[in-house]
Amino acid sequence: MLIAREALKVADRPLILLGTTSLIASTLTKLNLEIDLLCLDEAGVVSTSAAITVMRSFRQVFRVVACGDKMQLLSCSDNSLATIRRYGELSVLTHMEKDDRTSKAALKFTYRFSRPLAVLIS
Repeated sequence: MLIAREALKVADRPLILLGTTSLIASTLTKLNLEIDLLCLDEAGVVSTSAAITVMRSFRQVFRVVACGDKMQLLSCSDNSLATIRRYGELSVLTHMEKDDRTSKAALKFTYRFSRPLAVLIS
């Protein structure tokens, strides 16, 4: 496991846990933790079911922040998310974007490449 067991016993300092959705779902469930903030990075490619599985791994989650690019392209080997989308499940970011009850902030401009590279690719 990537996290030292002693680190989980520290109650007087902020605890930061990092991991993939599968690592968190399979390992942290046993610890019965309550967390203040769950940050889902690359939320544009995290399925809703994966996010729910992660959230259920904790006793309580007070806030969720989803960070990502709604125009994120899938990796060439990411067939599972493509299959999920084909059957109607949306990414976490897409769900949160459509929900009027969630607070949102978005960048007005996104620069994916330097201008010379973008011209070359386009």
